[in-house]
Amino acid sequence: MASMRRVIISVRSLERSLPFYTDAMGLLLKERAPRLAHLTPPGGGTEVLLHERPSNPSLAGVTPGFLVEDVDSAVAAMTDAGGELVDAPADQEWGERTAVVRDPDGHLVVVASDLAR
Repeated sequence: MASMRRVIISVRSLERSLPFYTDAMGLLLKERAPRLAHLTPPGGGTEVLLHERPSNPSLAGVTPGFLVEDVDSAVAAMTDAGGELVDAPADQEWGERTAVVRDPDGHLVVVASDLAR
């Protein structure tokens, strides 16, 4: 049986992408290598690896989704860190507030919080 261990995101520049994922999104830098940054969520969970290499973002690709405390605050921090708003924060019929932002490389990132909070 498979389980999700990590998501690997190709980025053109670690220097440009790290602030988006650490400062704006709150992921913790666990380890840094010349072309790789290993990030972890503060409470544990699926790891994120940023791999510096050619990047070809697409609307048809896989989109990582992150649980956050406050979607609106997360979106503001993400856009301040170089992200581009795609879908504004909105309450969804399935009980979440979600938004979609492009990271500095153009990859889609979803942030969500439970409406029951």
